[in-house]
Amino acid sequence: AKSTTSSRRRRLAASRPRPQKALSLQTDLAEEEGERAREGRICVQTRLHARTSGRGRESRVASALKAQRGRASAGHKKEESVSLGRFGVDGTCGTNPASEQFSRRLLQEKNRRTMRLSVPLLLAAILAAAPEPGTAALRGGGGDVRLEAPAKDEATPIEPSYEDPDPLAPDNFPRTGLDRSLAYVNEESELNTPFFSEGGWDVLASLVAERSDDGRDDTSGVCPFEYDENDVESTEVSEAFLKTLQAQGRSLQMDHGDHSSMHFVESMCNMALANATCVPWSSYFDSDLSASEAKIPCGECVALDASPGQPLSGSSLLLGGLNVVGKLFVPNDADVSVETKYVYVQGVLEMPPPAAGSSAGISSRSEGSRVKITLYGTEGLTFAADDATDNVHLGNKTVGAKAFVIAGGKLDVRAMDETCPSWVKLQSISYGVPFPNVASGKNAMQISTYGHPNQEANEAAKALDGNYNSFTHTNCGAANPWWQVDLAADYVISHLKIVNRLDCCWGRLHDFDVWFLDEAGKVVDSVFHPGQLGNAANGKTLDANYVTARHVNIQLRDTDCLQLGEVEVYGYPASDPLPAESFDVLTLGDDAARCWSTPGSRLMLTSDTYRWDDTHVAEVADAAVSPGPGEVYVLPLAKKKTAADETFGYEDFAVEVALIDRSLVIEGAKEEGELATLGGHVIVLHTPHVHQHLEGALLENMGQQGNLGRYPLHFHMSECETDNRPSIFWITNPASHWIGNVAAGSDGPGFWFELKLRAPSSQLEINQGVNPKYVALGTFDDNVAHSSNFRAGITTYESGYRAPPGTVWRNIKSYKNKGSGLFQHGTNNIELVGGLLADNREAARNFHHEWAIYDGVEVIGRSEHAQSLIDQGRMSADGCAQAGGISIQPNEGLGLGTEIKNSHFSGFDLGCTGNTKHAGIYVENDQVRNAVFDAAPKFSNNTFAANDRPLDACKSINTSPDGWVRYIVIEDPDGSMSRSGPGFFVQDEPPIMNFIDSASCLAADGCLRFCPGACLRLGLVKISQDLTTRGFKMIIQEGSYSATVLRGPIWFSELQNHLSAQMPIALPAPTGEKYSITFTDGNDQPAWPGYATIALEVAPACSGSLADASQIDLIMPEVDSRCDELFHLDNYAEGIHGWQHFFSGLSVTEEEGSYVIRTTRRKSDGSHVNLSRTLDASCIAQLGGRSYTLFGKIRITDGNGNFVATDGTDDLSPKVRLSIDGVTSWTWRMATSGDGSWTEFSHIVTLPAGSTSAWRAQIVIDKATKREFEIADWGMALNPSAAPSTSPTTSPSLRPTTGSPSVSPTTGAPTVGPTPSPTLSIAPTDPPVTAAPVAAVPTNLALNGFAYSDTECYNGWARKAIDVRTFTPPAGTLGRYARLRYEDTLKDCLHIAEFEVWGYPVETPANPPAISELAVQKPSTQSSTYRSHLGAEKGNDGDFDSLFHTNCGAHPWWQVDLGAESFVQDVWITNRKGCCGGRLRYAFVEILDSNENVVESREIVGSVGNGKVVQKVFNEDTSFGRYVKISMARNDCLHLNEVQVNGFTPAS
Repeated sequence: AKSTTSSRRRRLAASRPRPQKALSLQTDLAEEEGERAREGRICVQTRLHARTSGRGRESRVASALKAQRGRASAGHKKEESVSLGRFGVDGTCGTNPASEQFSRRLLQEKNRRTMRLSVPLLLAAILAAAPEPGTAALRGGGGDVRLEAPAKDEATPIEPSYEDPDPLAPDNFPRTGLDRSLAYVNEESELNTPFFSEGGWDVLASLVAERSDDGRDDTSGVCPFEYDENDVESTEVSEAFLKTLQAQGRSLQMDHGDHSSMHFVESMCNMALANATCVPWSSYFDSDLSASEAKIPCGECVALDASPGQPLSGSSLLLGGLNVVGKLFVPNDADVSVETKYVYVQGVLEMPPPAAGSSAGISSRSEGSRVKITLYGTEGLTFAADDATDNVHLGNKTVGAKAFVIAGGKLDVRAMDETCPSWVKLQSISYGVPFPNVASGKNAMQISTYGHPNQEANEAAKALDGNYNSFTHTNCGAANPWWQVDLAADYVISHLKIVNRLDCCWGRLHDFDVWFLDEAGKVVDSVFHPGQLGNAANGKTLDANYVTARHVNIQLRDTDCLQLGEVEVYGYPASDPLPAESFDVLTLGDDAARCWSTPGSRLMLTSDTYRWDDTHVAEVADAAVSPGPGEVYVLPLAKKKTAADETFGYEDFAVEVALIDRSLVIEGAKEEGELATLGGHVIVLHTPHVHQHLEGALLENMGQQGNLGRYPLHFHMSECETDNRPSIFWITNPASHWIGNVAAGSDGPGFWFELKLRAPSSQLEINQGVNPKYVALGTFDDNVAHSSNFRAGITTYESGYRAPPGTVWRNIKSYKNKGSGLFQHGTNNIELVGGLLADNREAARNFHHEWAIYDGVEVIGRSEHAQSLIDQGRMSADGCAQAGGISIQPNEGLGLGTEIKNSHFSGFDLGCTGNTKHAGIYVENDQVRNAVFDAAPKFSNNTFAANDRPLDACKSINTSPDGWVRYIVIEDPDGSMSRSGPGFFVQDEPPIMNFIDSASCLAADGCLRFCPGACLRLGLVKISQDLTTRGFKMIIQEGSYSATVLRGPIWFSELQNHLSAQMPIALPAPTGEKYSITFTDGNDQPAWPGYATIALEVAPACSGSLADASQIDLIMPEVDSRCDELFHLDNYAEGIHGWQHFFSGLSVTEEEGSYVIRTTRRKSDGSHVNLSRTLDASCIAQLGGRSYTLFGKIRITDGNGNFVATDGTDDLSPKVRLSIDGVTSWTWRMATSGDGSWTEFSHIVTLPAGSTSAWRAQIVIDKATKREFEIADWGMALNPSAAPSTSPTTSPSLRPTTGSPSVSPTTGAPTVGPTPSPTLSIAPTDPPVTAAPVAAVPTNLALNGFAYSDTECYNGWARKAIDVRTFTPPAGTLGRYARLRYEDTLKDCLHIAEFEVWGYPVETPANPPAISELAVQKPSTQSSTYRSHLGAEKGNDGDFDSLFHTNCGAHPWWQVDLGAESFVQDVWITNRKGCCGGRLRYAFVEILDSNENVVESREIVGSVGNGKVVQKVFNEDTSFGRYVKISMARNDCLHLNEVQVNGFTPAS
C-alpha cells in the first residue's frame, strides 16, 4: 500500500496491451476457537484472488501472490490467493438472529458468480449483531480496519431504510445521530485516518471483478486501482484504493465462476426478519385483492390471522397472486382457503408445528381446521425477482401456470405433529357385513344387440344373471356403445365389479367410462378406466366412492363392440343410514389411530398384488361406537387387503396404510377437456443453497402431464430430462440418502436410478468434472418396492451406475412386481446385503452387469402369500411367469461374474418345465454376444428348498436370439447346488466333455450335467470377428484327445470392432505337456483368424484346472499362398469382407464394376472413428523385412453427401497406417478430390524386420474427422523377394512432391533445406565395431531399421513419422543409433515425415546381444491388490486383456524383477482397456539397480486414454538395472493391462 494511484496508472499505460484480469474477494466462515467461540464470535476469512487469462506476461498481482508463497512466476491461466485479513464480529452468534442470517448469507455467496452486497448495509448488520457498544474489526497483516459504534439508542434502533429506490443512497443508511468513523491503523504508525465523514455513511466502494482489455473499468471509464507487489506484501487495502472506490460509489462484487449466476439466494433486506413484528393480514391488506397481487415487501412480516376466533378464521381469500418477498407466518391452527394464480416465495413462508402429541385427529376435508391454497388459471406465468432482493440481475423466468415458486426464499413448513406417522403397516383387519349386489335382477338396456335388428332387453340382462360365462354383445362400429342398469331406486354405491367376456375377444373392453346418473338421467359422477380391463375370471373392482345414484352406465370411448360378462354394483339404499355392522376395522397402532381418527379422513391402502393400481382409498367413518386401542373404523373396503397377520410370517407383504389428508393443502384447480391434466406445481427454482423444509402438506391435483419441469414437487436445476414412464422415486444423484422409503405401486419402476449428465446442471461450477454415473453412493438402505407395473421395482436401466467398489445396498426388499425385483443394467459393484426378492417375474436381472454381489438375500419364486391370493381369486397366477430367480448374464466378462453367497432360495417348486426362468438361478438368454459363456459366477454357502431347482440354463441354450448359448461351465464349489459334492455343471459338448471323465457326470435339471470332482478353467481365445472369419473352426488338441469349437455369430453387428469373436475353452490341467490350438477356414484349410490371443477367467476354487496360458500353444500355419494377397477371403458378392467401422456402420454397394464400402455416422462422432482392416498376423510375423503393395482408391464426403477435397497434408485428410500389435509401423496421408473422382494409389509397405512375434496387424484409415470414407478395390499383394530399393518410398499420387530429398552427386547423401534447429546425435554402438573397407557404397541404412519415439503430445502418445534435413557428422563416425531431439529448453511435439541415415554397415561380432522382451512371466509385486484376481502377475503375463489393479490410495506402484542386471532399451505400457484409462497420468517409469536405487527415470505426463500404449525409451549407457518400477505421483488406483521391457541381459 505504498504506491500512489497515479504511479500505478503510469505503469498500467506503459504495459498495454495486457491480458484480461479479474480480482475477486472470497469469504470463508469459520468459528473462532477457544474463548471467542464460546462467546459466539464470527470470523470471515477474506482472500484476495488474482487471475490472468490469455497469453502474455503474468499480472503483478499473481506474481506477487505466488512469490509470497515461494512459487515461481511462470505460466499463465493460474489462480492464486493470499490471506487479506479476517473480518470479525464480536457477538453472540448462537442467539443473535441477525448475526446468524449474515453468516448464512456469506456462505451462500461463495457459490454465486456475482454478489452485489451493499457494504454499509453489511456493516450495519454487523453492528446490529454486536454487543453493546458494537465493535467490528477488519484485521490484516499490516493493521486493522475497525468499525466502532457507541452504545445504541433504544429509541432509534439501527434498521435499514428501503424507502428510496436507490439502496446505496447515503441517506438511506442506518444512523442513530451518533458519530461513526472507519479508521485505518498502519502497523508502522498509530495514526488513525478517518475514511468516512462524521455523522453519516458513504459507499465503501467495490472491488472491480471485470476489466476491459485496456485495463479500464467497463462502466465508469476510470482506471481503477491496480495492485502490485507492494500492495500484497502488506496484505492491506490501501487508503488511495479505498478512496478511489468510495468516489465511484460502487457495490461489492464477487466472482465465483461462469455458471453459478443462475442461483437465487436469500436477500440481505430480510436479515432481521427473525426479530420482526408480524402485522395481521386482515389489517395489512385491503379486503378485495381478486384482481391484484398481495405482496409482502422485503423485510416485513405478515401473519395470516385465521386461527379460531380471529377475523379470517373460516374465510376464503381470492387473490390475483401472492408474492412473499418478506415473510408470511401461518399459524398451525389456521382455517382458511386461499385462491390465487400463483405463490412466489422470495422471503420466508413459515408454518410452525403443533405441539408434539397434541393431535387428536388431523383435519380432513369435512372436519377440522386447515389451510387450503388453490392455484387457478391456465395462462403461463413469468417470474421476476423483486427489485428489493439480491436476485434482480437474474432476469425473468418462465414458470408456467398455477405455479408455486420458491426462488431465493425459504419454506419452513412443519405442519405435522412429530408423533403422527405418515404411513404404517396394516397390522390386522376385521371386515364388516358386506354390501349386497344391488344390480342383481334389475332391468338393463344397451345401445344395440349383436345379430338382432331390434333391441332385446333380455340380452342386456345377461350382464346381471350371475353367470360369468354368458355375456352381452352390442353391434360393432357405432360410436361410444353403452350398456346401462336401472337400480329402481337411489343407492349409495360403494364399488362395482366388472367381469369381461371370458371365452375370447376380451381386448375389446378398454378405455371406458362408468357413469353414475340420478333418477332424471343427469350425471352425478363418473369413473374412467384406462386401457384394457383384462380377462381375470374374478373380474376387476372399481371404487365408486360412495356416490348416490339410480342408474349405472358403462360406455366405450371408441367404436368397438361392447361385451360384458357380468356387472355387480354394491351399496345400500340412500334412504337408509349406513349400516354400522358394515364398518371395517383397521388395526394400525396407537399413534396412527389417534392422529387419523377425524371422520372423513382418507386412508390409502396400497396394492398387495402384482397390479400397480390395485389400491384402495378408505374413508374414516363417524362411528357411534368407540374403536379399540390402535383401531380405526372405516367405510367398507371395496377390496380385501392383506394384513400382517395374513402373510405366513412375512410381514413385509402386508399393505401400507397412508394418511392422505393434511392440515395444509396445496392444490391445482381442476380443469375440463384438453386442460384436464393441467394441475398446479411447486418448484424450488435454482435455489440450491437455501434449506427447504416442507412437512405435513398435501399436494393434490398437482403436476402438468407432458410439460417438462412441471412436476408436483420439483427441485429445479436441470432442463433436460427423460421421464416418459413415471417412477415413484426418480434418482438422478446417487450421492443422496434414501433410507426406509416405500415405492408401493407405480406404473413404471418404483426406484429408478437414471444417472445422466444433464444440461445446464452439469455445467454448474459445483458439478464440473462430475458424472453422476460414477458418483459414490450416499445411502440406499431399508427401501421397499412392490407392485410396480413396468421393468422393475428397482432399476438402473438404461444409463447404468458405475458405482465405486464397495457400494452396498442394505436390506432392500422388492416383491410382487410385474417385472424384475431388481434390474441392474450396465452397472458395477453393487452389493446387496440382506433383503428380500419375492414374487417377481425375475428376482433380479443382471443385464450387462459386472461384479454383482448378493450376500444373505432371501429369494422366493412364489411365496405362500402369493399362492393364497391366487387361490382366493385376488391375483392372477400368470403361469410360471411371475416366479423367476436371479439371472446370470453369459457375457458378463472374464473376472466380472456375479457372486451369490449366504442366500436362501425357495418357492420354485411349481412344476414349471421347458425354457423358463423358474429356478433359483438361471442363465439369461437376451442380448447374448458371441453366443458363448464367458463369465465365471461364484456361488457359495447358499441353501435351496428341498424340491427347488437351483440352476437352469434351458432358456439360454434353446431360445437365445443368436441360437443356443454354448459351452456353459459353472462351478459348484461346496456342492450346495448339486447336493452331490463339489464339481461343475457343464453343457454336454465335446470341447468340454472330451477332456474330462465324462462317464462320472450325472444328469441334472436345467439342460446341464453335473460332473463331481471336475475342475475346469474357463477361458477365451479371442479372434477377429470380421466377416471373413465366419466359418472358421478352432481345434484343441491334447495327446489323443481333440475337439472342435465353432466360431459363432455375434449379437451386435459384426462391423463393430469393439468386440472380438470369442472361441471358448474350459479345460482341466493338461495330462501331458501342453494343449495346442490351430485354426481352419470355411474350406477346412489351415488358416489364421487375423489374430488370436488367450484370456483366462479367474482360477476356480478347486485344484487341478488349467494353470495359465503358457499351457496352451497357439500354432500359426506356415506361410503359403494365403499370404500372397492379404485380402483374399473377401467375397463382396456374398457380403463377406474384412473391413470394420468402430461403433458405427458400413454399407456395401456396387458401382461401375467395383464394390464400394461407405462408412456411416462418422460425422456424428467427435473423435476419430476409424475404418480398419485386420490382416493375417501369421503372414506378418513370418515375412518380416518383406514388402507388400497396398493399392486401392478412396474419396470422402461430408454429412450432406458432398465430396470433399483435401491436400493430404493435415488432419482434414485421410490417414492410412499399418498397425502391428498396436504400434504404427508405416503411415501416410492421402489427398482427395472434391469432384467425386477417385484418388487411386499404390504404395510399397515394408514389414518391420522385428515383427516376428506379431499377433495382430491392421490397416487403419482415420483422421478426416466427421467425414465419411468411401473406398473401393483395395488389396495388399506380396512383392517378389528381392533386395529392397534404397530410394525413398513413393509419395502418394496426389500429394505435392516439393521438398522431397535428392541424392547429392558428390557424397550420395540427401540434401534439402537449411540447417535445422533440432540436433542429431549418434549414439555409441555396443558392442564395438570394426571399420569396413573405405570403398563401401553409402546407402540409406535406416530404411529397414527400427524406429521409436518418446514424444508425448497433448492428444496422447503417438508415434510420429520423421522428415529429412541434412546433417553431416565428423568423418569416420561410427554408431548404431541416430537420434533427433530438441534442445532441452524446448518443449513441443516432434513430427517429421522421413528419417534417412546414409552410410555403410561395418563388421560386428558374430553373436551381438539380441533385444528381447525381458519382463514376461518374471516375478512382479505391487503396492496393494484391489481384488485377488487382479494381482501384480497380470501386468507381465503376456495377456493384453488381463490387468493388475492396486487399491486406490497414496502413490500406488507396480514392479517387476528382471532376475539380473540387464540393459533396458525401452518400456512399453498398455493402459487399461474399456474404462478408467485416465487414471494413468503423472506417473514415473524407473529402472532400479539390485539395491532398488533409481538408475534412470522417465515421466508420463498428462492423461493416457483407455487401451493406449505408452513407450518410454531409455537406451542410455547407464540404462542397466534389475528392476523396472511404475509408480504414481498422486493418490489414485494403478491398473494396467501389460508392461513390456525390451533389452538384453549380458552373459556375465
